[in-house]
Amino acid sequence: MPSAVSPQWQDKASGFFSSSGVKLKEAGQSAGTFVGEVAKDAKGNVAGVAGKVGSMVKSRWSLLQQPSTKHAMQERLISAAASTGMLFRKGYSGTKDKVVVGKTKVEEVAKKTAQKSKTLLTDIERWQKGVASTDVFGVPIQMAVQRQQSNKPVPLILVTCADYLILSGLNSQELFKSEGDKKVIQQLVSLYNQDSNASLPEGIDPVDVAALVKCYLASLPEPLTTFELYNEIRDARSSINVMRNILKKLPTVNYMTLELITALLLRMDARSLGMEMAPIIMWQKGHRLEYYKQFWNQPAKTLSKENMDSTSNLNAWDMLDEEGEGVDADASSLIPLDDGLPIDFSAIEEDEVEKPSDQPRPDLQRSIPKQHLQCTSQFPLVVSTWPFLEAVRAAWRAVESGFSAVDAIVEGCSACEDLRCDGTVGPGGSPDENGETTIDALVMNGVTMEVGAVAAMRYVKDGARAARLVMQHTEHTMLVGEQASAFAISMGLPGPTNLSSTESLEKWIKWKENGCQPNFRKNVLPIDSCGPYHLKETGYISQNKCLMETTTRRSSHVGLGNHDTISMAVVDKMGHVAVGTSTNGATFKIPGRVGDGPIVGSSAYADDEVGACGATGDGDIMMRFLPCYQVVESMRLGMEPKLAAKDAILRIARKYPDFVGAVFAVNKNGVHAGACHGWTFQYSVRSPDMDDVQVFTVLP
Repeated sequence: MPSAVSPQWQDKASGFFSSSGVKLKEAGQSAGTFVGEVAKDAKGNVAGVAGKVGSMVKSRWSLLQQPSTKHAMQERLISAAASTGMLFRKGYSGTKDKVVVGKTKVEEVAKKTAQKSKTLLTDIERWQKGVASTDVFGVPIQMAVQRQQSNKPVPLILVTCADYLILSGLNSQELFKSEGDKKVIQQLVSLYNQDSNASLPEGIDPVDVAALVKCYLASLPEPLTTFELYNEIRDARSSINVMRNILKKLPTVNYMTLELITALLLRMDARSLGMEMAPIIMWQKGHRLEYYKQFWNQPAKTLSKENMDSTSNLNAWDMLDEEGEGVDADASSLIPLDDGLPIDFSAIEEDEVEKPSDQPRPDLQRSIPKQHLQCTSQFPLVVSTWPFLEAVRAAWRAVESGFSAVDAIVEGCSACEDLRCDGTVGPGGSPDENGETTIDALVMNGVTMEVGAVAAMRYVKDGARAARLVMQHTEHTMLVGEQASAFAISMGLPGPTNLSSTESLEKWIKWKENGCQPNFRKNVLPIDSCGPYHLKETGYISQNKCLMETTTRRSSHVGLGNHDTISMAVVDKMGHVAVGTSTNGATFKIPGRVGDGPIVGSSAYADDEVGACGATGDGDIMMRFLPCYQVVESMRLGMEPKLAAKDAILRIARKYPDFVGAVFAVNKNGVHAGACHGWTFQYSVRSPDMDDVQVFTVLP
């Protein structure tokens, strides 16, 4: 317990014990009065009995003096004396019993008051330390995450609610506008205060689940965006870049939680966000919403189908006396959860984090089967095509710090763009026939299945960041060409920029001097020199001839040095999956060409329920088969990653025996594998059980 108790707590404790003392004194006085009245009543009863006996004795005595009745009266006198003795004994016994009852009541009141005093003092001490019982609502968010049995940096109650809403309720724009059923919310609060790992009852309305999310956020002693950043966030509302930098100042738990909540709010319009959610996510000191306090000040109570519609629970601390102790019961003040005191985390014992088990528990964490060869011990996990070590390290730093899978994808692919990995990613490489470099990129969120992509983008070097902007700020999936560039620049990315480099221009000049060989044209003239080109034949060209020329020519100029896209998959600490790609395409491509890099299902694909895939190689061929979509769907049907990857490659090889390409597959449990055709393939992996990035080699 902290060494110093705040004045607020001292006042509340003093007030309680003062009221307890007054109550005890009043109880004693009442009991004393009761005993006095009992004694007085008993005394009156005894006097009355004595008077009656005296009268009876006097009358009997006068009769006794008469000789005729002397004998009979002697017998009656004996009987009366016996009756009188019995009355005396009965009156005395009744008086004694009443005194005992009065004394017992005084003792019971004193004992009950002392017990409640002790209980409340214990609760005050526990709240002072910030670890009262198992409560989830009203507890600082960092503490809630610290003591839960999970490695997820987000409160489990929000993960549970998010999973439920994603499966059942996110299609409604009105979802977060309702306050839900008050009784149901109170019962859910009680449920999670008792067991933070509890599952939501079957058949519950998504509106009530959304209301529970709002109730939890409003119960935090400090808003999700913190008091410290309130003014900065308010002043930066008109600038996305400034806002992004401010939000990066948030503690990891707050940032990850905010990102989760934001993902749930994507369908809400701006006005609804401002009116319904802003006051719950951020507020100034002393300006929190009072409406929700009625929900989280609830005792823990088991929630079941039988009591889902029961009456509202009462807070046991609201009244000193229990129900039925009298209408004059003294009400004690509520114990505040947001007392403003800094929490002493050193005073809290950390619970041992539950290790992933062999039996999957989708409501808590992803387990890792131990029987597979290439298997990570736990999340997060980063997998990428080729030995792009720095790109994988950049993604790992982001996801290991608690950022989302999507954030890590963008960081990793952007690092590769900045480094110009192998000259085939980012600016300064792979010139087209005109000597210009363009960018293709894709980002996919495996939770929401949202995709953003840019293709043949000119003058903007940040392909992955532009793709994420398309995903997050448009209803489209892909933007292309100069219009994609204009959009990216309008959203704050730097540009316009010349994407060519000295190296790319020198390569292009040599290619021109070599008669523009090799190139990607077919069935045109001239064959061995640069254009302009025209049709080789005006008549019918057989399909077999096209296939033959395609397969023989491609094998000669598609290889590691001019065709290796970065395709990356990330599984974050919450078990959520995302993928992304970035490439400057095939060297000496025909201007306007778009390869498989920005094509969802071809270069990459992710589904939170299954896993992810990344691909590289001859994109013009591979996009006809959507190999990554095939890999993920094969894993959904129960196929292991190694077999799923091999199957997808063989489907292409049966039609194009000379094609070159590769895929990697990773399932939701972290098992990964690769397959290739026409070349030796390498992919990179980083997981918690590795000291650094490891490169895996796959033979054709």
